[in-house]
Amino acid sequence: MADTKTIIEQAYSAFNKRDIDGAFALMTQDVSWPKASEGGQSCRKEEIRAYWTRQWGEFDPHVEPLAMTEEDGGKTRVRCTNSSRAFKGTFFRTARFSTNSL
Repeated sequence: MADTKTIIEQAYSAFNKRDIDGAFALMTQDVSWPKASEGGQSCRKEEIRAYWTRQWGEFDPHVEPLAMTEEDGGKTRVRCTNSSRAFKGTFFRTARFSTNSL
């Protein structure tokens, strides 16, 4: 789990820097990402790229992993906090969610 934890932390760091390619380099092709601002899930990198691009055009999210647990099938569930700001800098949302990574 130590290597997985490091990889997940690096992927979220890349997300927070808006480095899509850097984040994707750390993820499997079949990664699943929750669409916190739209509902549902994005599955596959192409869908996630489109979602992130839309999301970052509307507000400025910052996601931090809080806890990670191993699940059956080699998946790791990540519990996160998401703090978002409008582009004028006004804080408007904090959410907690879980996603499967790696």
